[in-house]
Amino acid sequence: MSRIDDLYITKKQNEGKITPEYDKSQYYIGRISKVDFNGGTIQTENMTVLRQRLNHKDILTPNAVGYLVVIDGAEGIFLGQIVESYLNNSDSIHDAMKNKEENILHPNLKVKLIGVYDGNNFNLAGEQSFGIGDKVYIANSRIIKKYVESIQIHDSSRQNSKQDIDNDLKFAKLNSQINNNIDFQISADNLLDHHLIVIGATNSGKSTSSLAILDKLHEKCGKFLIIDPTGEYCDSFSNEVDVDVKTLGKDLFFDTSSLTDEQWINIFHPNQNSQEIALINAIKKLKYKKFVNEHNEYIKSLEENANSNLRGAVKSYIAPKSNWLDCRGCTMDELKAMEGEWQKEEYKNYPFDLKYLPNQIMVDSSKFIQNATTDYKLKFMFDTFTYGINKWLIEKISHYITEYKLLDLFKSNSKDDISNALDKFINGCKSLYIGLKNNKFPSDIGQIVIDYIGKYLLENNNRDNPITLFIDEAHRYAKETDEDGNYVSSLITIAREGRKNGIFLFLTTQSPKDVPTIVLNQMGTLLIHRLTGQNEIAAISNFLDNNSIIKLSNLNQGEAILTGVNLLQPVDLKINQVKTRVQHNQTPHLINEKKAEKIKLLRDLIHKEFKEINESELRNEIKHTLELFNAI
Repeated sequence: MSRIDDLYITKKQNEGKITPEYDKSQYYIGRISKVDFNGGTIQTENMTVLRQRLNHKDILTPNAVGYLVVIDGAEGIFLGQIVESYLNNSDSIHDAMKNKEENILHPNLKVKLIGVYDGNNFNLAGEQSFGIGDKVYIANSRIIKKYVESIQIHDSSRQNSKQDIDNDLKFAKLNSQINNNIDFQISADNLLDHHLIVIGATNSGKSTSSLAILDKLHEKCGKFLIIDPTGEYCDSFSNEVDVDVKTLGKDLFFDTSSLTDEQWINIFHPNQNSQEIALINAIKKLKYKKFVNEHNEYIKSLEENANSNLRGAVKSYIAPKSNWLDCRGCTMDELKAMEGEWQKEEYKNYPFDLKYLPNQIMVDSSKFIQNATTDYKLKFMFDTFTYGINKWLIEKISHYITEYKLLDLFKSNSKDDISNALDKFINGCKSLYIGLKNNKFPSDIGQIVIDYIGKYLLENNNRDNPITLFIDEAHRYAKETDEDGNYVSSLITIAREGRKNGIFLFLTTQSPKDVPTIVLNQMGTLLIHRLTGQNEIAAISNFLDNNSIIKLSNLNQGEAILTGVNLLQPVDLKINQVKTRVQHNQTPHLINEKKAEKIKLLRDLIHKEFKEINESELRNEIKHTLELFNAI
């Protein structure tokens, strides 16, 4: 008995003797007739072996494609997948098909080589191959389970056996024609250690897959940080004692000292000529003025130690208890002296009051003008032309502050500062959820949040504290560069260098073409749901073989293809739905049942014949109908 028999024969105890229950002959379909580097061609015995049938618990549909086969070769037992099935085109074949003479029809099957069996698992075949004449059998459920167990090229769960760590995640079942009840599992390391991205069109099951993976990560005590711009996951982990749930603008805030100049520019989008400079200088002055107002000893020090120009400016412009720095009326020498102070590096990380930013830009809308009414000296005076240049920026900032409630996002010296939450996350055992739900913040805030968190993690986390950074709808926030090429998101840096800092990306997107190429190329694992757009499919075509690409537009909701550097080959999955966790991802129905009932009642009232109803009865009828209408 050859080694392949062990994969088919099921032995049972019968009156003290071990006897086989069934064998491989019931799965035989033909022999190899052609061999190439991708696999080969199978010449079937005849059409009858391709009939759909039930072999014990295995549902066989060998006249289709996509199912697995094993080849009993001289160099070992090989695993393959049927990718094409055809009959040669001839008059005799046509006549045999017409007359249903199945015994003289010999279909050809193209097989793709997947791996070779080592006695326990299937591994990459390398230089090994099957040969012409080798027998081919349909894989049974037992072989398919072996295949699922072998799908990971590097089985980290076996490598970690000394530590007795079970990090396998069971979030799906194998989407198999023979048996669709086979659990699929993969270690957290193999799924995420080269970064993971979940891709799919709307309603394809992308969010369900993401929650299924997060749920299993949580079950295995994995540590994750969720950034959720839409609020889909706000209640998914709200009842967990080991997950801190925070919402920006509600119980989590930014200190104005936290953001860089580039990030402020990306919030307010000034033009790239004079407005960028006006914005950054105004922020520097507000930081300096807030410092001055909060440090009386600084004024005394200036008055005692500063040069004459600066001492003159202290009393008139620096010392007054205003909320912004108004330098109008100063001389050029005084302005230069003050500029030397507010430009100092020590104030760079000092907070400022955002609500006074429009005021600061307005008083800065000045230039040196010769004062003809007094001493004819050049004085820094308000200039209508400069104000006209800055007016659009002033109005935009004012609009953002009021319309987008930016003051709810920025609070100085708050115990709920985002840096405190991140420190607690990095140094503790709990996972963290950060949502941007229930606010009117502009979309640019999402980019700022991700950029800030990414940089903070890169600077403060280390490889001994592995974390998963989950970002939903990453295509919205994964900026690459601006027009001048001088702004790069920290997401790109994490994709390139995050692994050495123990940071592993878990992204979702419905638009892979909008994810920066740099980020997409760093994704080692992709879970791909249904895609139909040619541009979207083209963006990920390098990650899949042609057969998998063809499948993408035909995947049902919840079905996906998992591919990655740690996998033997792309694998078809049916994702398990997590029914124990709340997820706000339902698409509203266009036809609302309650509204439809109301409208039908009104229609019935309007079209009803009232010929035999007196005025009093008509009023009562209308009143009763309206009461029903409002009660629904």
